[in-house]
Amino acid sequence: MDSTNASFPSRRSLIQIGRGKPIGSNELHQMGITLRHINNLVQHGWLEPLGRGVYVRQGQELTFEHAMEYLTRSIPDLHIASMTAVKWHNGIHYVNKDVPTAVWGTSTPRLPKWFMERFDCTYQVTQLFSPDMPRDLGLDALSATHPTLYVSSPERALLEMIGDIGKKFTIEEVADVARNMQSIRLPLLNDLVGYTVRIKVLRILFRLARESRASWGDDVNNQVGRSDATARSTGTRGMSASTSKVYPL
Repeated sequence: MDSTNASFPSRRSLIQIGRGKPIGSNELHQMGITLRHINNLVQHGWLEPLGRGVYVRQGQELTFEHAMEYLTRSIPDLHIASMTAVKWHNGIHYVNKDVPTAVWGTSTPRLPKWFMERFDCTYQVTQLFSPDMPRDLGLDALSATHPTLYVSSPERALLEMIGDIGKKFTIEEVADVARNMQSIRLPLLNDLVGYTVRIKVLRILFRLARESRASWGDDVNNQVGRSDATARSTGTRGMSASTSKVYPL
């Protein structure tokens, strides 16, 4: 790198960018780095352009977690979903670790090319839940170090997998995952069921709960069944899902 040609204040500002984190031109401007300085830093090897208006510090490997967190700023419903979420939560040994990471959204039709080229993942937009469902219902922060990166809870991930039966999974594969889930938070599952708009998904869930040898199977049918009966009699669906509710494990 030619340190004599890139302005010292601009290079010093780059230290504020965490390792492996993408940064947008707007953020660079807020740090006092003008477009001319950005071009200068790229030209002399201090910044590597990822895509239009997105950069990473030269010589640093972009991480999946930081890239996802960057995207969630403009795609608030983006999250790690389905089979991948089950694996990340539970580390279940029979989940194929070689399958691409499942990323879901509800609004953006595609993810940036720079992201898809660097990470082995699939992206899909699926309207599984009602638009009025709170965005964070059934979503957990991946970790304390990545608080804005969300992963589906096991309860939401199960519904997401059911929604992909016939496309990505067989019913036997999903049933196997359901049987091996250690526990299900029934209040959370009931809230999610209340917002589920695909009847086929609900029917398969009830079937899996009925056929599952897991301890939560009967409880799912009993609790969700009572909720369904209440919905038919009152015109409401499920519990009142609130982002402030706590679902103990």
